[in-house]
Amino acid sequence: MRKLASRCIAVALGAALVVGGQPAVAGAVEAKVDASRLTQFSHHDEDSVAGTQSNTLYTDILVNGARIMAPDNAPVTTKDERGAQVTTAQYADAAKGVQIERVVRTTDTEMTVEVTATNQGSEDAYFQLDLTNSINTNRTLTGSFDGERFTVGPDYGGYDTLVEFADPGFSGVANSFNATTATDEVGYVDPDGAQFQRGRWFRSVDPGDQLTAKATITFDTQDSAVDSDQDGLPDQWEEQGVTLDDGTQLPLNEWGADPHRPDVFLQLNWMESEYEKLGCLNTPDAEQCDTANTRTYRPPRHILDELADKFDEHGVSLHIDAGETYSNIPNYDTRHGGQTEGYERYYFSNSIPGLRMVDNVNRLLGQRASVFHVGVIGDQMNPSNYSVGTSLVGDNGFYVAKHERMTEDSQLRNTIMHELGHNLGLNHNGSLKFEGKVPKSDYLPNYKSVMNYLYQFSYFDYSDVEAVSGGPLPEECNRSGVNCYRGDYRVPADWDNLLINSLRLGGHVGTAGVDARKVDTAALKKLDKEMERADASGDRVDVEVTDEGDLTSGKRGEVTLKLTNPGLDLHRYEVAVGGTTQRVVLGSVRSGKNTTTITVPVTPTEPGALPLDVRATDELGDTTFEDRFAVPVAEDSNTDSTPMGGAVKSTPAVAKVHNETTPTTKATPTTKAAPAPKATPKPESGSSSAAIVVPLLLLLAIAGGAAAAWASGLI
Repeated sequence: MRKLASRCIAVALGAALVVGGQPAVAGAVEAKVDASRLTQFSHHDEDSVAGTQSNTLYTDILVNGARIMAPDNAPVTTKDERGAQVTTAQYADAAKGVQIERVVRTTDTEMTVEVTATNQGSEDAYFQLDLTNSINTNRTLTGSFDGERFTVGPDYGGYDTLVEFADPGFSGVANSFNATTATDEVGYVDPDGAQFQRGRWFRSVDPGDQLTAKATITFDTQDSAVDSDQDGLPDQWEEQGVTLDDGTQLPLNEWGADPHRPDVFLQLNWMESEYEKLGCLNTPDAEQCDTANTRTYRPPRHILDELADKFDEHGVSLHIDAGETYSNIPNYDTRHGGQTEGYERYYFSNSIPGLRMVDNVNRLLGQRASVFHVGVIGDQMNPSNYSVGTSLVGDNGFYVAKHERMTEDSQLRNTIMHELGHNLGLNHNGSLKFEGKVPKSDYLPNYKSVMNYLYQFSYFDYSDVEAVSGGPLPEECNRSGVNCYRGDYRVPADWDNLLINSLRLGGHVGTAGVDARKVDTAALKKLDKEMERADASGDRVDVEVTDEGDLTSGKRGEVTLKLTNPGLDLHRYEVAVGGTTQRVVLGSVRSGKNTTTITVPVTPTEPGALPLDVRATDELGDTTFEDRFAVPVAEDSNTDSTPMGGAVKSTPAVAKVHNETTPTTKATPTTKAAPAPKATPKPESGSSSAAIVVPLLLLLAIAGGAAAAWASGLI
């Protein structure tokens, strides 16, 4: 076990309790005390994955069998004393002839409650004082007793709570409130659990005499919960790997995780195209396929490299699983990212964004959410909504809308970084650590960060210096719909204040250690090289003549061309050959549907070499292939003899050709597809809260600057 500087917060002595949503800060002590029977307090160690442990300590006082309660106006005082916060509540019950003093002392790692009952009556009285601590968790707790104190904690990944009662008459730990002292012994440990820990003091007290009860509670972080780099992954997981409760093994130690350098694991999944959803790769002649959307949602490899490099520059390792098309995780042989999602024109049209993203985390990650974040890339979020993303703050999921207005790779890259930033505790005005201390504005002029709406598409980085108000407003503040903040502000650097340790990371769903295994690293390197080459192909199409058609001058014939898409994405091409134009759609190189053949009708007029000019363009009209093929043409054997029969006739180097203007049944005339709208995509669309699903779960949706709340029913 390891004892660390941590946070021990006495938040209430009484029924009134307000629990804030602010991240805990190591060493901070807060107290809000009244005079009733409850002391509610919590403990948090930043260098652990154990989170915040909530406790309630009950004080029960009986005089001659009757319960003593504090009056509403009982005085409470608080003072600092040698590094501790000391809160004292005093009151008297004249009818029962008793005076009570309760003193609560809190330090960084310890809380002590001392209750003194004084007999102010004229006769002996029988006093009973009970101090009962409850650890408020749904985890199973076990206890032990060493003769002086109890140690209570979960099997792994949490805190050991050490409870010491000073000379009690009875003491025990149990899974129910009253079972703690039901056996009337000291040091009782219930084998069924230890959520409650109690000490009991009792005796007859002479007039003027006192009975004192004292409990001291300290906390140790279990070795299995230590997280030295505060990335949400226990050191033991990063050193030994982790076996999840469902049997999944994650050898983080082989995947490049480092217990002394923050690691962020990100899985990216994306939609298939509408063309694929309609089955058009198998039935391209279907009427619906002619206009089906062929937009693909895969993030190009180079932007994922740029993201990983940017995190690396700031001392954070970003490990990405984008399916077989990309992974920078060494020895990573089982991929979960990639094109796994069905096409949906409007992703949130029938759902609440926050709830659907939580569902994505559960569906796509399952227990792996204790290690991974997940981002889904698809089309528009809702009709007429051209915002580009939405995210869960402090949780593990986000969505990126790669719609028709997101035309640049850099826009997709920056949006992924922006939405992931929300998962890592960043808002549009900086880290959530400083919520309430920084103006709540989406447009702080000097806050240079991809999180700021002003710079989401123009600045690829989180801020690495403090932003301070002052100076002239930047040009970005002149954009339509932008309302730049003009008051004073200071925004601490993003990179220094990431909250990587999100709600689910390092969850209680696994234990350290994995089985030994062999990884075919050669096969992984080969796959990566194949994907690198295919990605570099972009939307290029390769064309070759596969059947020259045995052309004869003066006769109609056909030339067959083979078209191959060597790239990672599906594409629609227009292929112009002479007077014919044909439109084809080719699947990705990994789809098995990336080749097709077309026939070109020609009628060469002379023997020799037929020049066949081929040009292919994509849907934006950009040339993806252009070349001239020379197809041999034979002389018609039925040509009449000439007076120079038997002489060698000089054959022209290039034969004349009459290209058919009417394509065959395999060639469909078409016009060039109109390019996608060039309008600038909007950043996000307001914010809403999914707190009904996960505590401290906020939903941020990007809306250009209106910052209007989603009409999702969440707020």
